[in-house]
Amino acid sequence: MVGIVLLVLLINGAIGYFGLRYVDLKYAELMQRVNLLTEATDLSREAQVHFKVQVQEWKNLLLRGQDGHNLASYRDAMLAQASQVQEALRRLGVQSTVLKLDAEAALIAKLISDHQKMLAVYQKELQALPPDTFLNALKLDRAVRGIDRPLNNAIDQLAQRFKELAHAQRQAAAEQSQKTIETVRRVMMVGTALAVAVLMLMLGLVIRKNRGL
Repeated sequence: MVGIVLLVLLINGAIGYFGLRYVDLKYAELMQRVNLLTEATDLSREAQVHFKVQVQEWKNLLLRGQDGHNLASYRDAMLAQASQVQEALRRLGVQSTVLKLDAEAALIAKLISDHQKMLAVYQKELQALPPDTFLNALKLDRAVRGIDRPLNNAIDQLAQRFKELAHAQRQAAAEQSQKTIETVRRVMMVGTALAVAVLMLMLGLVIRKNRGL
């Protein structure tokens, strides 16, 4: 009788141990994806910030680039920010591929291409701009006015998308772990109840046997 009860308790304990071990492993797996999505979110925000600074440097160029020195300075500052945008988007594309986010990876590839095309337009128009003529700066502004807005909106939406994905993955990880823990708890309760039932049955049989004697 004792052996049977001990066997049931051992099985119950093994279920609990391996169940909790499974919870730990599954949670670690889910959290790894959460961490990757968090890194992707940071990269999308990085691209977002550098792009906004790039636009601001372009405005500085139009407002203050009236001599050759200032024009070169603001142009270089703008191109430096553009390079940071490209790098952040490139790394984000790699991260999206690792995460198997095919739609996001395709969108990022398009953003990289669109950003390069926009830069080509900026540089083409800059080459035709005499640095000492304000009216030509106004003409330059008219030539490229608004071409940054679609890209700005797309990068903003991309950053929001990765933020939502990371948040959803955190919730999924917490909910999945809670469900698994609850399942293990129920199995252990059933096992404990079974052990008690076996013990009571055995005690009943022993009592009946002793009474029969």
